[in-house]
Amino acid sequence: MNVIVGSDNPVKINACTEAFRKAFRGHTVDVMGIGVESGVPAQPSNDEMFEGARNRAARAMALTSADYSVGIEGGTLTAGRHLFVTAVICILDSKGREGYGLSGGFLIPPSVAGMLKSMELGDAVDIFSNQHDTKRKGGAVGLFTGGLIDRKGLYEHGITLALARFLSAGIWN
Repeated sequence: MNVIVGSDNPVKINACTEAFRKAFRGHTVDVMGIGVESGVPAQPSNDEMFEGARNRAARAMALTSADYSVGIEGGTLTAGRHLFVTAVICILDSKGREGYGLSGGFLIPPSVAGMLKSMELGDAVDIFSNQHDTKRKGGAVGLFTGGLIDRKGLYEHGITLALARFLSAGIWN
């Protein structure tokens, strides 16, 4: 089984590898990533995350003959008076079916939320934490949970939820 991820970020590729191998035990699963444009702002919010994830999956699928393509678009979600960080995952298969999932979400500290008006979360977290390229490592969730959850684990959960569409295909029209 060939899976293409609409990103060259190793965290996203590794999360897809883990989720697909667990979901399709007994199958050979080959996962690779390819950088594609999301078509949404660098720091998407709300519905833009769904659009970006779908665009990434579709653009990656169009460049390959993969069995599945995965688009992951992280961003912010406003719920009530709170600002959360989450990710939307879109999975497309070679038959044209779509599956969606969400990663877990977490509140953004006000000091970081204020920076998001002028930069994307990864850059804000780098400045806040005095680290470099955190989005290719544990990410904001790793920093804010003291390493209990990292970005790969957060995405893996959402990818598995998006795979529900394919793992229980018999109940879908």
